[in-house]
Amino acid sequence: MALLFAAVVSAADMTDVLTQRLENSHIFPPGVKVKVICDHQKIAVSTYKHPLGTMLDLRIDAILVGKELMATRLVTQPKIDVYFFEPENQNEYLLVSVSRHLVDRFNHGKTTRDDLLAELRIKSGRLAVHPYQALANQTYEEISAHLKASEGTLKEERAQLIADIEKLNQADSRVSQLKSVCLMIEDAARHNDDLGVRAALAYAEELLQNARRRTSTRATQ
Repeated sequence: MALLFAAVVSAADMTDVLTQRLENSHIFPPGVKVKVICDHQKIAVSTYKHPLGTMLDLRIDAILVGKELMATRLVTQPKIDVYFFEPENQNEYLLVSVSRHLVDRFNHGKTTRDDLLAELRIKSGRLAVHPYQALANQTYEEISAHLKASEGTLKEERAQLIADIEKLNQADSRVSQLKSVCLMIEDAARHNDDLGVRAALAYAEELLQNARRRTSTRATQ
């Protein structure tokens, strides 16, 4: 039944529902941004690492995210990847992957809290900071005339991002950072960097929301 229920829910709907669930869960302090990016194979959660947060804090937050999302019928994926971006350098992140097997063992009392946290591994990563070489000497305006989402991870979502950027660009929004991230995403997609695509797309969604708010504010002034 859960598989049938999840199958009829679009990836976009899942993203909105699961993001809202995390925002309401109080796992993260008020004001901390969190975003879920998903398709029917994988789920990635993007948020920020607290400046004073320890590695233990990240493990605890990640397992709480895993338990919260895997408690829903929407989530049938075998694991959830949680990305903690560095506030001062948003190209860098720490990644904690939480498996359903691990969550199930904890829920059924087959492992202790300490053993559970000890099993979680933290990996450091970095988003690409340069566009693909063929376009390195071109401006975004030159590239955007023919930029299309390449085949690969989350193609539909990436295509929508490009279209949204163009709309904001026509509205004279300050979207230079968003444009750069868009190029990073396409670079990662062309190099089959699945994790890089998901992490950068989650970050781009936050930048897109900020750009829309700026456009809306100017329109009402």
